[in-house]
Amino acid sequence: MKNLKIVGPDFSTFVRSIEMICQLKSLPYSLQSQWQDEDVTLGSKGLLKLHPYGKVPVLIDGDFILPESNAIARYLDTLTGPSVFASDKKQAALIDAWSSMLSIYGYRDLISLYVLTLKFPANQDGTPCLEALEKGKQAAHSTLKILAEKYKSQNKKTNWFLGEQFTLVDAILLPMLDYVHGLEGDLNLLNQYPDLKRYYQAALEYPHCAEVLSFNS
Repeated sequence: MKNLKIVGPDFSTFVRSIEMICQLKSLPYSLQSQWQDEDVTLGSKGLLKLHPYGKVPVLIDGDFILPESNAIARYLDTLTGPSVFASDKKQAALIDAWSSMLSIYGYRDLISLYVLTLKFPANQDGTPCLEALEKGKQAAHSTLKILAEKYKSQNKKTNWFLGEQFTLVDAILLPMLDYVHGLEGDLNLLNQYPDLKRYYQAALEYPHCAEVLSFNS
């Protein structure tokens, strides 16, 4: 089987989403920072040739170039291995809906407004802006509450967020929770949501998740 190429850094949550899907399906892949002898890292002109908005990941399969995580997941699902979608039309629609919501609103609240505020502090002394941090905490709590309520509302027969199998929803959500869980002390808001924490920790028992996620404690 030929080696798929994923353009994007290994710290990107969406790159990790695609990595988990490849791991689940035993699809060989490699992460790329160059393509056709040109730099395709974040902010590069080369990346704009692969993605019109300069985002990652981008999948390269031979001469086929495909941007956007959800589209990449749909394409990978046609290749081999277990599906990350569903044959039932209503369940498939729910997977699409939650994947879309998490990609937009979940990422905004958990990563853009919260984790990145801590990782890239605005103050010259290396501390985050307190106003921005408080805004980020509120946003993160808002999304974590939504996720916790949704997760608890289901009759859980398996460890996965939506249904009885690992889906694109898990692939998108788990890398975000991974970053929140990796924060120290009270900043790790996942500790305040025990059901979500159990969900996250249970996922680490599966090789296709553990191979990609960073914080395994």
